[in-house]
Amino acid sequence: MPSASPNTSPLHLDTVIGALFHEIADAVVVADAHSRIAQVNPALERTFGYTLDELRGRSAGILYEHESEFPRPQELHSGSAVPTMRPFLAHYRRRDGSVFAGETVSGTMRDASGGIAGAVAIVRDISARVHAEREAAATVERLTDALEALDEGFSLWDRDDRLVLCNTPYRRMYPVSASRMVPGAPFEDLVRYAVENGEFEVPESERAAWLRERVHHHRTPPPQPFEQRHRDGRWLLVSEHRTRDGGIAGIRVDISARKRTELSLARLSAIGSRPGVTVEHKMRELLEVGCAHFELPGGAVNVLNEDTFTVQHSLSSADGLAVGVSYPAQGTPCGHALASGEVVGLTGKQADVAPMFEHLGVGAYLGAPFMVNGRAHGTVCFFGASRAQPFSESDQELLRVIARSVGHEVERQQAQNELDRTRTELERLAAIDELTGLLNRRALFEFGNGEFERARRYGHAMCVLVLDLDHFKRVNDTLGHAAGDRVLRGVAACCRNVVRNVDAVGRVGGEEFTLVLVQTGQETGVEIAERIRAAVNCVFVVPGMRVSASIGVAELCAADGDFELLLARADAALYQAKDLGRNQVCVAPECCTHNVA
Repeated sequence: MPSASPNTSPLHLDTVIGALFHEIADAVVVADAHSRIAQVNPALERTFGYTLDELRGRSAGILYEHESEFPRPQELHSGSAVPTMRPFLAHYRRRDGSVFAGETVSGTMRDASGGIAGAVAIVRDISARVHAEREAAATVERLTDALEALDEGFSLWDRDDRLVLCNTPYRRMYPVSASRMVPGAPFEDLVRYAVENGEFEVPESERAAWLRERVHHHRTPPPQPFEQRHRDGRWLLVSEHRTRDGGIAGIRVDISARKRTELSLARLSAIGSRPGVTVEHKMRELLEVGCAHFELPGGAVNVLNEDTFTVQHSLSSADGLAVGVSYPAQGTPCGHALASGEVVGLTGKQADVAPMFEHLGVGAYLGAPFMVNGRAHGTVCFFGASRAQPFSESDQELLRVIARSVGHEVERQQAQNELDRTRTELERLAAIDELTGLLNRRALFEFGNGEFERARRYGHAMCVLVLDLDHFKRVNDTLGHAAGDRVLRGVAACCRNVVRNVDAVGRVGGEEFTLVLVQTGQETGVEIAERIRAAVNCVFVVPGMRVSASIGVAELCAADGDFELLLARADAALYQAKDLGRNQVCVAPECCTHNVA
């Protein structure tokens, strides 16, 4: 063994132990065989607040919160001849009465004969660590409570893609595989079980590829969230990202309601943009969209007239809300919606405020007013026996869209009706002689050509009368054009009063009139012409002035190639009447005696 250097003194073990005893940061206490304190180091004095003089000779049990926790030297004896140190945790009491947790290592000391001479204990104050552990545990509990309070599903996976934790909403979103979501479960195994047991609608031939792609996306999360459709129709928005320690955190948001709203809005847009569909059909489709979205069986469009609603369109099996049924606006949910201008939604006990619907078994109602040309016109409403959940804001917003669509369709129908009326009036004006109200020349010829073709096709008789007033110029020259106009209107009335609704009368010239008599032969045609002539004779002008008319009659015959030829023969008969002295009826020559087949 090397000898000590002449310049240094030997380092004695007692010196080393003494230095350690005084410098060690942990509290050290030495007790005799009777557990009386013999020595403590400065760290113990600082930790417990006692001085050595205060402790020497006292039982070491004074240092414990409960003296029963204090182990006697005999209890520390292991029976082995070799001294052993035993670790344990205990609670200690300081001089000021405060208590702290201590991590302790204690053992016996033996004398030369091997007997127990005493005990030594090293105590480390672990209060800060215990506090930190408690804080960490409390933080975990608070985090767990917070995760459980979320509506969103949350999951955490370690770097090996095994489940660390997930909250209850996450399990509810995956009911098929929820029972297998235990810490340590591999993500791939959970997804495989889910797809094999119908959680996702994936054809069996595509499952392997689908699973590989899903696991790949999970392990290399895309920067943007993606949508996930479940077999039961639910939609989830999935957002995943890597954690700092290489794990994966995932958030799931149920967007089923949003997807249903998007689908309903798309259907509403398609209804409004589809041409060639009747308003009745569009209204039915609008109500069908609402019934499907709100999960209610009935829907109706009600129009307000003074203080009464009338059901104009309905999707209800209840007779009380069938098309055409009327009910008072006051005291009804529809009346409240119209008066407030807002959406009214009633479910459960709220529906008790709607006694009008009690006999219909309605326990859920959602209604809104609709506007036409800026004014409240009525309401659109949906109803059913019950509804578990209250109506959401998105439900109310969708109803507003439906109400606007209903209003637009009513406006469009009103505009179309007005356009049709205007077109009809314009067509009428284009076909009518303004002075007499009879058909003008163009309209009379259109009618005559049509009836000519029909008579030729079906073998019907047809007769044309051409009437011209005798010496009409004398009336205008003597009495003026106003008197002449009165005469023309009087003659027009004579013609209208004699013919049927199926016949046509037109003014085709200044004082010339033409009549087309449908399914009428020559004999009847002449009879009608004579009645008209007699009536014209009675038209009053002024005393001493008489009005008369000459009339030509022609019946359709085989020689007539078109309406104008038939008209020409009637016109020729008219000139014959003029030549024979006027104020008489003449029949066209060479007229057929049989109907044309």
